[in-house]
Amino acid sequence: MKIRFKFIVLSSLISLGVFTSCQKENTFESIDTGQKAPIQLVHYGNATSRSTGSILAFDNIETYKITLEKLEQDTESWDDAFVAEWGCLDDDALNDKEKALHFDSEKPLTDFENQYGFNSLRQKFLIVEENWLNNDILDEVNDPNDKYPWDSDEMTLMGENGEIQVGRSIYIFEKNRIVEITDADFNKLSRII
Repeated sequence: MKIRFKFIVLSSLISLGVFTSCQKENTFESIDTGQKAPIQLVHYGNATSRSTGSILAFDNIETYKITLEKLEQDTESWDDAFVAEWGCLDDDALNDKEKALHFDSEKPLTDFENQYGFNSLRQKFLIVEENWLNNDILDEVNDPNDKYPWDSDEMTLMGENGEIQVGRSIYIFEKNRIVEITDADFNKLSRII
């Protein structure tokens, strides 16, 4: 299911990228250096807003796709390196080794979030999932994988409420739909989420 949804999300963003590519190119200023940057962290909302937060803003759809692919590759390489070192172990022993070494299979995703000082939907999902798994009886109605059907690398690029910015559009990813806010209207975003 996650692979199918990933295809739908990526296809939607590619379609939107084709549609918006004819519009004037927008540039973003890096928060730290003031130089043009393909990705930046944008803070929105204030004390009077319904919602405040921060999202990643991608200069264009190509930057989003390249970033997503790089996260996928880095995570896969990280996991492959661990398996290459300990691959001689059977599955149970390998799981025990992961626990003993506190191996984090998603370390490249965490490093990316830390690089931007970003609270992602993935981090929120991990907390919700841990709380759900700590129950004596797992109620499948509350399975967080149903509410958050995206892959970890995709959720790493989304704000806590499933929002990202590509060009001048802000997208809010919800379980069954994608909301687009044009012209980077952060006031509207604060009212929606």
